[in-house]
Amino acid sequence: MFDTTDAITALPPISTAPEADAAFDPRALFDEGLATVRRLSRGLWTDHNTHDPGITMLEVACYALTELSYRHSLPIEDLLAAPGESNAQTMARLHQPRTVLPNRALTELDWRKLLIDLPDVKNAWIEPVADSLLYADLRLRELRTTPPAHPAFEPVPLAGLYRVRVEFMDSVNTQVARAAVLAAVRNTLETSRNLCEDFIEVRPVRAEYFALCAEIDLEGDADPVEAAARLLFDIGQAIAPPVLNHDLATLPARGLTLPEILDGPLLEHGFIDDDELQATALPPELRLSDLIGVAMDVPGIRSIRNMLLNPLVRTDENDEDAPDADPTDVQGDPAPLANAWRIPVRAGRLPRLSLNQGRLVFAKRGLPVQGWNIADMPVSVAARIAELREAARVRVEQQAGTDVPLPASGRARVLDAWTSFQQDFPAVYGIGPQGLGLRATAERRVQALQLQGWLLFFDHAMAGQLSMLANARRQLSVAPADLQAVAQRFSAAGNDRHTLSAQVVTSIADNPLLYPAGATPRMLADAIETGAEAAARQQRLLDHLLSRVAEDFADYAGAMASAFGYDSDRLIGDRCRFLQEVAELSRDRAGAFEQRPATVEEVWNTPNVSGLERRVARLLGIADFTRRNLGLQSYDTYNEIDAVPDSINEFRFRVRHAVTNAILLSSSTRYPTPEAARAAMILAIERAQLPAGYQRLMTAGAEPKPYFNIVDAAGEVIARRIQYFDSATAMETAIADLLTYLAGHYGGEGMYLVEHILLRPRAATDRMFDICTDAGCGDCSELDPYSYRVHVLLPAYAGRFQDEGFRRFAEEVIRTEMPAHVLPTVCWVGSNDMADFEGAWRNWLMVHAGFGSTTEATRQARLAALIDVLQRARNIYPSRALFDCTSDETKPPFILGRTSLGTQPSGGN
Repeated sequence: MFDTTDAITALPPISTAPEADAAFDPRALFDEGLATVRRLSRGLWTDHNTHDPGITMLEVACYALTELSYRHSLPIEDLLAAPGESNAQTMARLHQPRTVLPNRALTELDWRKLLIDLPDVKNAWIEPVADSLLYADLRLRELRTTPPAHPAFEPVPLAGLYRVRVEFMDSVNTQVARAAVLAAVRNTLETSRNLCEDFIEVRPVRAEYFALCAEIDLEGDADPVEAAARLLFDIGQAIAPPVLNHDLATLPARGLTLPEILDGPLLEHGFIDDDELQATALPPELRLSDLIGVAMDVPGIRSIRNMLLNPLVRTDENDEDAPDADPTDVQGDPAPLANAWRIPVRAGRLPRLSLNQGRLVFAKRGLPVQGWNIADMPVSVAARIAELREAARVRVEQQAGTDVPLPASGRARVLDAWTSFQQDFPAVYGIGPQGLGLRATAERRVQALQLQGWLLFFDHAMAGQLSMLANARRQLSVAPADLQAVAQRFSAAGNDRHTLSAQVVTSIADNPLLYPAGATPRMLADAIETGAEAAARQQRLLDHLLSRVAEDFADYAGAMASAFGYDSDRLIGDRCRFLQEVAELSRDRAGAFEQRPATVEEVWNTPNVSGLERRVARLLGIADFTRRNLGLQSYDTYNEIDAVPDSINEFRFRVRHAVTNAILLSSSTRYPTPEAARAAMILAIERAQLPAGYQRLMTAGAEPKPYFNIVDAAGEVIARRIQYFDSATAMETAIADLLTYLAGHYGGEGMYLVEHILLRPRAATDRMFDICTDAGCGDCSELDPYSYRVHVLLPAYAGRFQDEGFRRFAEEVIRTEMPAHVLPTVCWVGSNDMADFEGAWRNWLMVHAGFGSTTEATRQARLAALIDVLQRARNIYPSRALFDCTSDETKPPFILGRTSLGTQPSGGN
């Protein structure tokens, strides 16, 4: 077993000290158990000596409990590992660091990292656009692209617009190659854009060259060639430092943790250090003292007698589109400096050191050694500089991996293996493997069997704990397959609706006499956990998994259960769907849609929507988050509410087929108000889209016929199908058809999000949003209706959106999830406004993406139509009537800002 004596002596000694945790010490457990016995039964049980059978049972049970404690204390990697699976399969049940730790590009450094990670991009800079101005004409109360002739105006700078400057790798030296790199940068910006932001320009960065003049003292043994080459190279690197890629093994040595390393966008070609990246920002000025410090760090340089850095003015210096020459070929006139210690750099320019102008003079111990113009440097110096530049180029273009290694695999164990603790009892009890002797009487055998049956409860408790321990790897899994299995398990009656685990203890003597024939773990689970208890426990478990990624589903669950009677099946399914997508929903919550997709199919009927729309849809339980038509739903059936022509006001509902006008569902009772009937119909339609919402029955009589009702979560009938079927098959066909129809016509819950910044004017004649210059006016926009403003439009007639309470909840979710700097306008619009908006929105998206007619006239017309419909859209509120103080208190109240004034139903007082 051991190869050497040293291997034996290296093992830790067995400690004689008692266990600190009583769970691992059978004696300590026994003492606790005995104290409990004395406290509970001091008047009935006084003999606590070792010969007492109860004491023996307590001792054996305490010994067995230590086995459970040891298994529960196994390393977590052992508990997660399943026999026969690889480490990758085990880790797939958990959130991967590369999946949940990175975020969408948000900050300036994030954007720079994302662009530098692209092939052939050496560096990139993002800067806000400060010259994008509109003008608010305070007399005409309108926006203009140019200032009016009178002084009553205010400039309106647009925020959220950015300009990008790109530095290419040295190998990108043709116009075709540079155009391809710029196209890749634009595509990355478009696919990673955030809400209310846009990039108006992507261009190569223009360099500003500087000439170096210096008088330098060298050490006595210094090589002038090496010192000169290193000086010019290091000064060049100092004024334009490179950005390097690092692997995962490098950054932890700098004190960075894994979450800090992965903070920011997910990169493919290596990690970038934030401090290094900040050092490469385009500087407003260069400080000569910093460059002297760099020069003093060059090996062989003793002191700097004099140094001067002059900006060079080239003939094309003011041309932002002119290509830059190589540092060895640049020519320019030195510009005078007001302060030689602080050298200004043109805004948006990359400083670079010229290798074609300037002069260096070297001395040793005060005696001149060499001196030459940099343009005429010795060949050996030029060759050495070329070597250093090539090594730097290779280092900059070197790519590093970003894969995060998996944690070490654990030891797979059979955690639920359990040998009955009855086998540890003394032989005199007759319940162990040896059983009773041949001379045992029938009465004695029955007594032993009774004891075995009583102890079986404790066996089940301990064996069940181990079953749950073995099942924990699946209960805590966020793998899509495991989450889908959970949703499926709780999706319909008859499935294995259990969260707790159980197992049949097969190691007991006389096992067939203790269990009924065909006993299964499922039967035991049924005995310890009802379906309702399992569902509640599963919801708590899913809430725990959500809380680990800082998500909360409790508000949604409470709102849906109280307002619409959602049962646990629906809520568990919603939680599982959210968990499957939680990484994307969290990472892209501030992301915008791709406004210029590659194909026309990605404009409509597409998942190309903002991250906020997708996240809000999941938080509200909206199954379909795609951009699609919402105004074509059969909302008119919600108006099928009939007043009963009698002395009291009561209402019913009917759901009709949009084509055949056939009645699909009818209310099962009468309601006091149209609103109550409508709320019941919403619930009925929701339940009728779930298989668990159907109650199948047979009529009475000699020839019974099948029919069905719609029931709520408690089993109460809330709607009925007034139709009897000739066979069960015909009824099931009708149910399937109804499920399909309702899903297609009443699944119209959805939303549209419009970013105002994308509607900004591109020409002086473009239609612009109306503004208001009156203080305190809330009917129109302020002076800037574009910056960080969005419209959120929802169909007021769709499903749960008709419920006033759900609307409040949905608005709260939208405003909570909206980025803090974005101001939303939430509109619940009617069918006509929605139809107008959808047409205008789709037409504008097409022309904006470059599909179809893209003429300037078409663009302006579609922009004007979209702005008009947005400003014309009005909230549709549930109607209410005003009642006097003696009216029925159960009727919904009229609330300003939440309801609209309706009419008193006919026949009322």
